Amino acid sequence: MSVHLLRERPALPRQPGHRRESGAASRRRVLTLTVEQCDWGAARTAILRNGGAGVEILCSAPIPRSSRLRIQIGLECGGLDETMGRIMRALQAAEFGPVVPIESDHAAASHAHEDAA
Repeated sequence: MSVHLLRERPALPRQPGHRRESGAASRRRVLTLTVEQCDWGAARTAILRNGGAGVEILCSAPIPRSSRLRIQIGLECGGLDETMGRIMRALQAAEFGPVVPIESDHAAASHAHEDAA
């Protein structure tokens, strides 16, 4: 019977601008949704229905020279699939943008402290 010793991998160097997510900031996401302005009511209902405290509309703004509206939705990472499913069932035409993490002010301050060290 042979015994193999496992070597630890050396830590990879951190890339500039790379930030490690921590705490609540790692669970919150922003989903961008683009809909026709006339579908705003149906979109709002689909977003907030059964979403609870974990889903909120952060910002909505008309797209210049267009009849469309861009909506930014803040939500917990676990509610992403459910929220997107409700939106797809409620609206005939909607475009989803990228899903990006929300970084809170506290998390940003701690990252700045880590980068300085």
